[in-house]
Amino acid sequence: MAVRCGSDNPHSLAPAPDEVAITQTLRPARCGIGSGNRFWYYGRLKYHFGLRARRTATDAFGVLQRREIDRTARLTGRVLKASPKRSSAALRNHRMTTRTPLNAALLRPEILPHHERGGGVTTIPLVTRALGGGFISGYTSFKAGAEVPFHSHNCAESIVLMDGLAILDIDGQQYELKPHDVTYIPAGISHRFRNASKTATMTILWIYADANATRTVTATGASHPVETEHGNTARTERPPQ
Repeated sequence: MAVRCGSDNPHSLAPAPDEVAITQTLRPARCGIGSGNRFWYYGRLKYHFGLRARRTATDAFGVLQRREIDRTARLTGRVLKASPKRSSAALRNHRMTTRTPLNAALLRPEILPHHERGGGVTTIPLVTRALGGGFISGYTSFKAGAEVPFHSHNCAESIVLMDGLAILDIDGQQYELKPHDVTYIPAGISHRFRNASKTATMTILWIYADANATRTVTATGASHPVETEHGNTARTERPPQ
């Protein structure tokens, strides 16, 4: 864009009509007396057109949003209201579990709820009964020196040591596990896992062959569904508090 300032040169580039109004408003009182005035003048023009471009983009987005709402209403027969801004909790819910068109799911452990089970043991449920699978899985972390009591399950269980060092107590024996070691434990077999380190955290990935898996404490005989350890048997995908 070129702006004429007191020039009668017929070959000068003429400004657009909307630019004429702007130049009349923003033109310095004295033109060409110094580079400072010229820098201020062109800076104001740049700011004005940038601001107008941002406003135009915002208006265009609003039009597209209203068109999408109208299209959805036509397809579903329902009238939806625009939500200009989602709360942080709503965004966490949206990102927590991603469903594909064929009902597969993508889970993000870093934003899934963490459940403190006491004694330095924390569980993150992954595949749950709410997802409709025939099994359940999750991560459990053990703080330094933490352990769970001897127990058994009503179904087969597989454990993968993700990181740290662990000790498996089973059949009166102790077995040391290193990262990526895998165990298979049949139903009804009493066992427990311990963190072998006194300084580092140990994490396991557990998989139960039945979505209705139970835990029976060997010492007391008390039994409960595994999902009750996660705070909610019906739906565990809750936003973290």
